[in-house]
This record gives sequence, C-alpha cells and structure tokens, in this order.
Amino acid sequence: MTYSEDKTVAISGLQDRLASFYKTQSTYGIVHCYLHKSLLWQRSREERMQRISHSSVVPSWSWMAYEGEIRYRTSDLRGLNWEHIQLITTAHDPRSDAQTLDILTAPVGRIAQSCRIEGSEDANSKIRDAEGHLVGWIRYDCESEDNIERLGCIAVAQHRYRHHGWAVLGEDADTWKKYAGVSWDEKLVPGDVHYVLLLKRMAQEVYRRVGVAVIQSRQLSFEPLFKV
Repeated sequence: MTYSEDKTVAISGLQDRLASFYKTQSTYGIVHCYLHKSLLWQRSREERMQRISHSSVVPSWSWMAYEGEIRYRTSDLRGLNWEHIQLITTAHDPRSDAQTLDILTAPVGRIAQSCRIEGSEDANSKIRDAEGHLVGWIRYDCESEDNIERLGCIAVAQHRYRHHGWAVLGEDADTWKKYAGVSWDEKLVPGDVHYVLLLKRMAQEVYRRVGVAVIQSRQLSFEPLFKV
C-alpha cells in the first residue's frame, strides 16, 4: 500500500470477513474467539518493525500499529492454561479524536529484579537469573528495553510441565522453542513457564506492548489489573 497509515482501512474488509466467518468480533486484527492466540503475534523478520503514525489510535497490542511482517507460532501450543484477559471498549478516547478506546485489562507481572537481559545473534534476547541460567526468551517488536525495572508483562498463558521424578520430560522442555522459533542448544531452567506480552510502563497504570516473551513462572510476580 502507498502509505503505512492506510493499513487499518485497507485490512478492515478482511477483518470483517474473518469476524463473520468465525461468528465473533474482531478489534484491530485481534479475533475475539481466539483472543489469547491472536495477541501472541510476533515479528517475522530479523529487522525490527516500525511503529506507524496512527499509533495514537491503534493500540500497541495490535499488529496494525506497526509496519512490518508478522507471524503466528501458536499451532503447537497445546495443553496451556489460558489466563484471564479482557478486551474492553470504552465510550471515548481522550487521547485522540476517536469515539471509542479499546483497552486490555489484566494483571501485570513484574520480572524478578535479579534477572538481566542480554542480546543474541539471532534477533532475539535472553533473560538470565542471578546465577546466569537461562530463564526466558524475548522477541521485541521495535525498540529494545533492557532495563528490567521498566518492564512488565501480561500473562497470556501458562505451561505447566509434566515431571517424571526430578526430570522434566524432553518433549515438554522444548515446547516453548517451537513458538519462539529458536534452535538454541541452551535449555531453560526446568519448571513452569508463562507466555507473555512484554510491556513498558508509559504512565500510571498504563503500559505499551514492546514484544512477546516466554519467562519461567517463578521469575514473575503479579499486581492488580492495569490497562494496555
């Protein structure tokens, strides 16, 4: 298309057809009957996406707010516990001329302050605990934010691993890699993991999506409902 700003208009027809086919609603490309999986989109190329100028209207959790290709790697995500997330439409958006404001409400998680983020050669980032063990994976949409204190997350799903004695079964241990699309030899520390939207705090009780992540559950703590 000629202008990135036309993305919302250009895709609205397809969005309406999808909503009709699934007999559900669709908000900025997020299909309500598959809300959780729809939210777990990620950029498909190594180069970062660009946030386009209508960002004050389109929420950050929608791929329509960005210029660049996306992918879904959710077909192999089975046996997950989907978390409680609500998509709410309010009467007016005070930040723009829009007549409505679409927001996600969910508990916001905090990553343990003892963790650190490090880059990787394959356009992904790793989260390590205080001992240097791998406890998470990140794929940013646009800009990186490596300061743990500035980050939060919305838990979309939790994977409770099956254990046999003290060992995590091999098939379960690498399930997250199918979603992440990585071939790292290094494994996560055994234990339950959360699939999350990674957030950056923009104002009191208001956050913006900056990517997706898989994080060991024991490294997260959750607070009351916030808006994204």
